[in-house]
Amino acid sequence: MKRLSILLPFVFIILAGCTRERVEPFSKSDLKYLALLPQDAHIVGAMDFSKIRNTEVYDLFKKYADHTPFESDDYELFVEKTGFNMEKDLRIIYFAGTGSEYMVKPRGIFIATGNFSPEKISAFIEEEAEDSKEIVSESYIQFKLYRLRSEDLAFSFADAQTLIGGRDSLVMKCLDRFNNENTVNDDLMEELSPIRYKSQAWIWMNTGKFISALPASELGNRIRSLETIKSGQMSMAMSDEIKFDGICTCGDEQNAEIIQDMVKGAIATAKLNFTDDRDSVDILNKIAVETEGNIVKITFNMTRNEIDHLLKKKGFTARLK
Repeated sequence: MKRLSILLPFVFIILAGCTRERVEPFSKSDLKYLALLPQDAHIVGAMDFSKIRNTEVYDLFKKYADHTPFESDDYELFVEKTGFNMEKDLRIIYFAGTGSEYMVKPRGIFIATGNFSPEKISAFIEEEAEDSKEIVSESYIQFKLYRLRSEDLAFSFADAQTLIGGRDSLVMKCLDRFNNENTVNDDLMEELSPIRYKSQAWIWMNTGKFISALPASELGNRIRSLETIKSGQMSMAMSDEIKFDGICTCGDEQNAEIIQDMVKGAIATAKLNFTDDRDSVDILNKIAVETEGNIVKITFNMTRNEIDHLLKKKGFTARLK
């Protein structure tokens, strides 16, 4: 018995090391903003820039980016007049879409949190509107609502830390409920709960609803070939490495195996381009694709140096663009 008591701690340590990393919970703040989004959304996601921008991996992606929106003269003018620097002051963006149009036009809704300067930004918007005549402002409840004349788009500062924008009707519904107690409905919560890395970047899609909403077109018909996929999600955590977790839920086990073969085939094709580079092949081999019943899981962990190695390859970065 004494020997058993000595061995037990080591057994627990070994078992803990073998278990899959735990699923992160949503914070209270996350739940507050997610509850304001359309609860029948086909697409929901979030990105926490306050955490991502301080990581080595983010710096690496900026290094290889052709350009960023923060390099333009218009952006420098905006920062100068408003005091709002998106790179430093933006915190989190939550977003949702309720139809296929979200993929081609900004017809969903977003909620951005950060250290805004609403008065200065509003003054800048109104100054620009005097020239373009494209933006009109009006009062809505206790909020100031801005609308684009030629588009079904609106945005409003709900308070000094919250900017809401997107489809006109969705923005107004969000403002209607902004100061109320709201909760994420049970169906949506059930879909979002399995997302592993909720604190940095994630997206979920009800693929079935999205595909059924697609208009008839050549592209729409191609996408419908994936109608066996019922829902999908992916999430990432970044630091001096990147952790990726993706889940694809199919209609049945057979279709899950087909999707698994498709993904593995794409990885195999990528590796063929690095036949003379064993290090790149070893890195791509870290991508695990597994099935559990009707679910396909894609996971990998890559260090900053491994990502840097891949991005240095011109052929690889060209395929990403």
